[in-house]
Amino acid sequence: MTEWSRFADVLRSHGFTYESPGPRNFGHSFFGSVAPTQFGLVAIDLFFFDSYLTAFPKAFLRSSESPPQRFRYPHIDEKDQLCYEDGTKVFNRHDPESMVSFILDQIKSTLEIPEADWDAEIFREFKAYWRAAGDEEYFSELGGINGAALAYQLEEGWVGKYLVGQTAPLFNSFASRVKRNRLMPFCIVPIRKLPGIRAVSWPPKTLLDLQAWMGQIPKVRDRFQKAFRESVSAGSASFGVLLNCQEPSVQIGARFVFSESEARTLRLLARDPMLFWDHARKLNPPCTRVLATPLDFARIFSRNAAAKPFLQERRLVLAGCGTLGGNLAPILTRSGAGIGKDGLIELVDPDKYTFENYPRHRMGSHAVGLYKAFELKKELERESPYVAISAFAEPVQSLRLLAAADVVLDGTGDEATMHWLSRELIIQAKGRGRKVPLLSLWIHGAGDAICAFWQAPSGGCHECLRRLAVAKALYPPVSGSHVIDSCQSVYTPYSIDVSLQCCAQASSALRMGLASEKTNSFLLMQIYSNGLEGVRLPGACVCTDIPPDPDCPACGMNFSQG
Repeated sequence: MTEWSRFADVLRSHGFTYESPGPRNFGHSFFGSVAPTQFGLVAIDLFFFDSYLTAFPKAFLRSSESPPQRFRYPHIDEKDQLCYEDGTKVFNRHDPESMVSFILDQIKSTLEIPEADWDAEIFREFKAYWRAAGDEEYFSELGGINGAALAYQLEEGWVGKYLVGQTAPLFNSFASRVKRNRLMPFCIVPIRKLPGIRAVSWPPKTLLDLQAWMGQIPKVRDRFQKAFRESVSAGSASFGVLLNCQEPSVQIGARFVFSESEARTLRLLARDPMLFWDHARKLNPPCTRVLATPLDFARIFSRNAAAKPFLQERRLVLAGCGTLGGNLAPILTRSGAGIGKDGLIELVDPDKYTFENYPRHRMGSHAVGLYKAFELKKELERESPYVAISAFAEPVQSLRLLAAADVVLDGTGDEATMHWLSRELIIQAKGRGRKVPLLSLWIHGAGDAICAFWQAPSGGCHECLRRLAVAKALYPPVSGSHVIDSCQSVYTPYSIDVSLQCCAQASSALRMGLASEKTNSFLLMQIYSNGLEGVRLPGACVCTDIPPDPDCPACGMNFSQG
């Protein structure tokens, strides 16, 4: 017996009848009823898109003694689909008995919401009710609801449509990089609470429908009417009004289009509100509902673990844009680097991209012959246009970037550069009192270990680490050696997954160093061993504190700036 036939048998045992094709002319449908509920016996179609059983079936209301009405009762959309899933359970195709019981229990529970809670449930999912029967979706960057109504432009960008105002720092930060076409003016109406939808015709399809809904709260209606007249007076036949609401937190509105003659007449009447609205009601234009998705840094980074991106408003210097620095950079931007008032990433690498770089680097073959730093900057700006980035095709030693940095990151994998950066930051801390931490990442041997060293301003330095590593044999034996391709080309072979894992570990070390504000430096190291077919597999990750060595020539008692 197949899994599908077992599911069908269990559904039949609960009184459901198989219908093929379903009422929507494709897929598989089972018709049955759920009882008792506050609506009496409720007939349900359980609809499976296919017989592979990879997801919960959709539930559609068919009939009942006193059916719950769409847009009056929560969790019912314009197609009479009942949204019963809560996302807490994974569909298990191997256990039809418990799955069917769970489905029917969830449907019954969804139909038993007390009437006193209907409005709260509808407001909780208000975007879905506004989205019903079609709408237009925009991105926006709007401020708090207490601000005055502002004239915004609906503009078309490279990934969608935006509502852009004169005080929109997120969008203005990358306006020069995006070609946009202005489409129409929008007027923003800040309000605290939306009117309910159960007492009016829903969804609103015309100006009068929208007015009737907003008329339940006079202040909302008055603000809407004022904004509507101001938009018409602005001289456009196409315009929109957006409600920037606090309860629930949504940005919704409507777009209207008049003929040129209708718009001209309304503009002539705009000085007299009564005549204006008499004529507007007679025209009663259809409205296209608008749903705006607020774009701000809190929303963009909301799926990261931290409440606030931990690199936001920090100035970072990243030395090296190759297999380590180049793969670390997008992790930094996705952690908030380069955003905020003082946020900036400064990319430094004097090398050009070659064909041999392709297997382990972020950029593709289109970058061959071009400077790594400049091409990485373009790549990051393409995917994160709100990030502030500078690039330098020079050695980090020739630039004066360290003094203004909040964090320095060394992704060169070059031991001499690591020690130079370590020494320079020590000199800066002891000479000018500017204490800047350093994060270095490198791959030991031919992928024998991945290392991330956090040099705290008051902790041990790279030379302290080198001396301790020799004394305590911290590193594993090296299994491979450098390959000399030419006098100017020396490299160590290892696979791309080692580079990516090294960058991920460095990101963890960066979070540890900044979050804990450790006074001690530490080495985060993961040792690899040979697995099946010679594939190298990572082992346990070890964190070792690196205290300052009093005898260290770089930072100890014999320190000198010479």
